[in-house]
Order: sequence, then C-alpha cells, then structure tokens
Amino acid sequence: MDRTVPLAGTARVQVGGLSAGGTLIGTLGLGRTPKSVAYFLAPSLWGRGLMTEALQRFLSWTCLRFGLHQITADHFADNPSSGRVLEKLGFVKTGSARLGSAASIGTALGYTYCLDCEHLSTLPTRD
Repeated sequence: MDRTVPLAGTARVQVGGLSAGGTLIGTLGLGRTPKSVAYFLAPSLWGRGLMTEALQRFLSWTCLRFGLHQITADHFADNPSSGRVLEKLGFVKTGSARLGSAASIGTALGYTYCLDCEHLSTLPTRD
C-alpha cells in the first residue's frame, strides 16, 4: 500500500491518517493483542462512507502486510453509526463490555466485534 491512497472525492487514506486538501480529517490505527483497529473521523464528514472505504483499504493492506487472520474492534453504545461501519466490513458482534477511551473519563457501555481477514477480499472496492 502506498503511503497515500485516493478515496472518493479529494480524500486520501494514509497509514495513520486521513487527509482532504492537506487537512487531517481522521485517523486509523492498529494495536493491542489481539490486534484491534481504532479510528476517528471529523464529525462534519460523517455519513459519506469515507471511514468505511478507508478502513476497508487499511485493513486489507494490514492483514496482508502482517499476515493477520483476525482483527477486533469496539465502539461505544451511544455511537451506533460506528457499529454500522464495522458491520459493513464484515465484523461480527461478539458481545458487550465496559469500554474506556483516552478522550473520556471512566468507562461506558460498548460493543465488541471480530473480523475474519479473509472476508475483506470478498468486498467490492470503489476504484
């Protein structure tokens, strides 16, 4: 994967960040054991499919590059749109948990997911 991959419109995915017109609009990352994906997109850009497309490209590259078979993810219960992004990519809900975030104090109810990396190769791409 190149450091920058064109997305719909003027947005591009970069390993670690999304930019549009040279402005950082979101982030993507992979960490923890088991491997877990985390992401953020500027609220003004929600609902356009940008994060779904960016995650699909990022995860396809990541699974191939690092030989991963599964990736986990989670989202807070008060952010169901994030769950829809995960489900579009083939993540399957595995349960609920109290989740923490560097952006908040304490924990809140959330949902956990798992993705079989082989599923990513069956998804259509927007080129």
